[in-house]
Amino acid sequence: MVTSRTHQPFSEVQRTGFIPDSLSKLRAMILLAGRLRPCPMAQSVGRSTLDLPVDDQRTVVSYWAESIQELKYSLGRRELPVRLLLDRDSRSPESLDANEHTSWTVERDSNDYRGTAGVLMDACSQYDKDDYILVANAHQLLLEPLVEVVTEMARNPSDVCLVGHKEGTPGGLFLIRCGALAEVAPIGYVDLKEMALPDIAKAHQVKVIHRDQPTALPIKSVEEYLKGLRRFHQNSNGVQNSATRISDPFQEDWQSAFNIIEDGATVDPRAVLFDSVVLKGVKVEAEAIVVRSLLSNSATISTKQTVIDKTIS
Repeated sequence: MVTSRTHQPFSEVQRTGFIPDSLSKLRAMILLAGRLRPCPMAQSVGRSTLDLPVDDQRTVVSYWAESIQELKYSLGRRELPVRLLLDRDSRSPESLDANEHTSWTVERDSNDYRGTAGVLMDACSQYDKDDYILVANAHQLLLEPLVEVVTEMARNPSDVCLVGHKEGTPGGLFLIRCGALAEVAPIGYVDLKEMALPDIAKAHQVKVIHRDQPTALPIKSVEEYLKGLRRFHQNSNGVQNSATRISDPFQEDWQSAFNIIEDGATVDPRAVLFDSVVLKGVKVEAEAIVVRSLLSNSATISTKQTVIDKTIS
């Protein structure tokens, strides 16, 4: 059975001292980073897309680590295993400090790609049926605090709870009781949203938490990555409470929301950047103009050269 409800304000777990059953039985956070085919953006920049920066200090994967750390703290947990699931060929992220994040493991698909539901079923065979897992698409940029969204999901007891957005776009976050994955076929390709959820809903309770604004934005392409960064940086301090987030459909976009220059890149102070990312090894010379672009792999933007909506490596 599928039910849904709109977002309601909540009291944080650490404030109330009450931990919902699904979070007390939470066994792992699973970040899905597998792909059916090679990622053009990753191939272009020569690194995992999870190693791309979101600001001057954090990458996509380190921002996930920070958000998961906050969730773990809110639950009063000393440890919360994090399993990053990759396909056979994708690069592993290198920007996560292995000494600091000892609870993280990187796992490769042992068989041909099984689809999201198939991968989860295979990965959760070690857990009891009443254990829970928190599942997220790793290739997205959080716009709301993870702890806020997860706590709202946990307040709605169910076998599967997922995030939906009022404008119709699906969210990439799921709280799943492992027993519900028994409905997934043990072999073959099984997608979670399109194939498994309808079958799961026939035998288990599935709930949808509707959010007024996107909780996260996908960053699977250069265009999505730059748009996600713009939205991320337009929010004060990256993410904030959804009730105070700026959401003006008529907001002008002529003013730059961010520019990220990695250590090891050289950008002349007379160059002009607008919503662009300059990775290490790149050189941008005087009076060059770079707009909504991603520069990598020792590229050189010459004096007075204009680059708009491009990926240059």
